Amino acid sequence: MRCIIIGAGIGGLSIGALLAKEGVEVLVLEKNEVLGGRCTSYEKGGYLVDLGLHIFMRGPKGPVGEICNRIGKKIDWNLLRDPRPIIKFPDRKFEYSIKGLSNLIPKEEMNKAAELFMNLLEMRDEEIKSLDHVDLKSWVSKFTKDKFIHFFIQGICGPDFGIPSDVASAGEFVRCLKEIDADKSSAYPSGGCISVPKAYAEGIKEMGGKILLGKEVSKIIIEDGKATGVETKEGDFFQFDFLISNADIKHTVLNLIREKYLPKEYVLRVKGLKYAGCALVLNLGLAKKVTDQKLILYSPTARARPDIAFQGFQTSEDARTLKC
Repeated sequence: MRCIIIGAGIGGLSIGALLAKEGVEVLVLEKNEVLGGRCTSYEKGGYLVDLGLHIFMRGPKGPVGEICNRIGKKIDWNLLRDPRPIIKFPDRKFEYSIKGLSNLIPKEEMNKAAELFMNLLEMRDEEIKSLDHVDLKSWVSKFTKDKFIHFFIQGICGPDFGIPSDVASAGEFVRCLKEIDADKSSAYPSGGCISVPKAYAEGIKEMGGKILLGKEVSKIIIEDGKATGVETKEGDFFQFDFLISNADIKHTVLNLIREKYLPKEYVLRVKGLKYAGCALVLNLGLAKKVTDQKLILYSPTARARPDIAFQGFQTSEDARTLKC
């Protein structure tokens, strides 16, 4: 059985590696000349520079670690808990924890924050499911209106989900935070983000699969209501038994498949989808080591300006490069 996967991001490569492990003949087609999509790295001036994703919130205990175990690949991880991340203001710094948060919040509000997090960590599956269609900001507001606590929650929600707390699902937030707290394994992969897609790609190739870079799919061929092959911009044609598209869903539906082959309701739903937010990332190459900290959350503002979000500084293994 042959499967074609469009896109060599970590999604496409992960499913490709798992399928190859099960004996499926896998072919991955990637329009770019590099692996990883939004999870990749490149070298410049002697420094390794990550593009996009850099912290894996569950590290070796999360999905990435599980997939690597299943395909027999290994990634070396730098756990962020040693030393523990800190929150830093111009005049003071605190451990990135509930205890550290207590230094910034009045006692009465801290009691509400403690109730919020205890409720979150002890919540059962059925209760979490009931929050799936409740926005995170509204749920937090049931416990406290304190602006700094909301600021702190948004500081977690923004980087993890790419959307603000008034849009994010409270149920999904609780579910993810419980897993992160239980695993305590947030980490950065040695060798940069590219280490993850490289491990998946090696797994695919070792199990007989192929990855073709610089091959942009221009069209999915539909015959008698069934997808039978793909055509690339270079004019190549590939047939398959089944197809997985790791490309953007709008591009897949509207350009590769095309509207006429799909139900109108589904097309309208896809057209109505919105993209997540974005963030500006600045990579700094330093001449010498500046800190042993692996993650610093920094705010140049006082408590009076909780509308200004934290800036995150992440260091590499030797602390000579910073991502902020």
